[in-house]
Amino acid sequence: MVHESLQQKQDYSHSRFYKWRCITSIAHADGILHEQEVEYLESIFQNMLKSGALTQEAYETLQKDIQKPQPPFEMLIKINDPAYRAQVIYFARLLAHKDGEAHPSEQQLLEKLHFAVVEGMDIEAIREEVRYNVQEQLVLHEIEADSSRPTTGISGLIDQLALQFEIDLMD
Repeated sequence: MVHESLQQKQDYSHSRFYKWRCITSIAHADGILHEQEVEYLESIFQNMLKSGALTQEAYETLQKDIQKPQPPFEMLIKINDPAYRAQVIYFARLLAHKDGEAHPSEQQLLEKLHFAVVEGMDIEAIREEVRYNVQEQLVLHEIEADSSRPTTGISGLIDQLALQFEIDLMD
């Protein structure tokens, strides 16, 4: 049990580290790392270092990646946790628009990353599950609405009057 917990923590740290390496590489996609992008990344990395979420060695690696990016897809395949893979897309979009515009090469890279992140997922099964959950919630809502006694207006008065004569209109 302790070993499993330690393994999960290592996977978490590993995936989070490579998420930031991938995002840093993506920031270089347009060939220019803008000052706003550098400031954004450095503030995140410094906060992570201060909080203990990042080792000094990992921090230095990320600083090197700011200077010389690694291939983003090589970083992406090292992210084991699906949640962190999805976060790559989110942060990559933020960085792509940080300078006020998404360069065509950034947009193209974002599309490829999105495809790589969702590759192997059964999108139709996910959509079907969402449809089922929405339908289930609608049915539950209708049951709740139908079982609510009217308390105001003419409907409330009629319901109260009928109940006095032991007639339940809700049956």
